[in-house]
Amino acid sequence: MNNLIDLLADPTGVDLKEAQILDKLRWETIYGSVTTADAWAFFTTGGKLPQILLPKKPTADHISYKNMADTFFAALQNGDDKCLSKTKKELRTYLTNRQRGFCCYCRRQLYLHGTAINIDHVVPKTPKTKAAIALHHARKLCFDIENLVVCCIDCNVAKKAERHTFHPNMANYGDYISYKILISPTSNIITYKRSTTLGQKNIAEEIYRVFKLWRLEMRQMHGAINNDDVLRSIEASIVAAEDDVELRVKLYELAGMYIDRLA
Repeated sequence: MNNLIDLLADPTGVDLKEAQILDKLRWETIYGSVTTADAWAFFTTGGKLPQILLPKKPTADHISYKNMADTFFAALQNGDDKCLSKTKKELRTYLTNRQRGFCCYCRRQLYLHGTAINIDHVVPKTPKTKAAIALHHARKLCFDIENLVVCCIDCNVAKKAERHTFHPNMANYGDYISYKILISPTSNIITYKRSTTLGQKNIAEEIYRVFKLWRLEMRQMHGAINNDDVLRSIEASIVAAEDDVELRVKLYELAGMYIDRLA
């Protein structure tokens, strides 16, 4: 399955109108001029008109795009700001069930760790690069179900708009990262182990780095040992030393030694 229309129970009957709106939105996103950000905003609100803002000093192109996009979305919505609410709900349910309720990047239970659930584009909908081929793929994959996952807000914020090698829908997480979750009446502790197998090691290290899994490990430890201040200081130092690999390694070791001493 890769088409959102397939999520609708009766796309040629009761759900025909919503299916037609989805089809037009997807076509315009791939082949037209509407940006992926505006198209996705329209979809994720269920059909509310996106706010397309002009820069402080707009050019003729900016004004032309806003007029075109405002007209397109208004015609698509046709006064119904819930015109895509059914598909939006069905997509979230489908993705959550497909992942069995786990975040695809950190493997925590989405409904248990108390943070918001995000729908994420594995291949970013707004890539940092302006290369034509990257923009083409972003448009083509914006509404492709195989490019969509659900994840926790921690992983979504950590990823930002970065492109990474690991694809949750195309690869087995367990080939790269194994994890253990210890659940007690007072705390949940999670630890990750990266694969050292040739051909898997680099991707395992990438997952651990991009999604900052070390931060999740330390955060869980905070609650378990009730000694936040020192570990929070070490975590902040690791974030600040992001470009200094050698310093970060030493800080990881320091955090580990401190946790071992308290255990």
